[in-house]
Amino acid sequence: MEQSTFEMVLTALTGPGGALVVFASLFYGSYLIITKHLIPMATQYIESLEARWREQMNEHTEDRDAYKVSIRRIDSRFDSVEDKLSSIHAAVTTRGE
Repeated sequence: MEQSTFEMVLTALTGPGGALVVFASLFYGSYLIITKHLIPMATQYIESLEARWREQMNEHTEDRDAYKVSIRRIDSRFDSVEDKLSSIHAAVTTRGE
């Protein structure tokens, strides 16, 4: 039995050759989806994370500077309280003698 041209083409399309064409098209489509959509989306997400991180680091630096100023103020207040307490202590001990 001789096969007609149509049957030969149909056999080629539905056999391993057809599977190879389907695989190649799916692979190419996946490649396009990854390169056109997923990679730019991931890059944009990482850049937004980096921008938020930089903003938080800048805020942290500002907060740390404010913290240092407040600690210096508290230290100077404690120094004045310590001086006053030492003068009170000196006054009390001299009266008690």
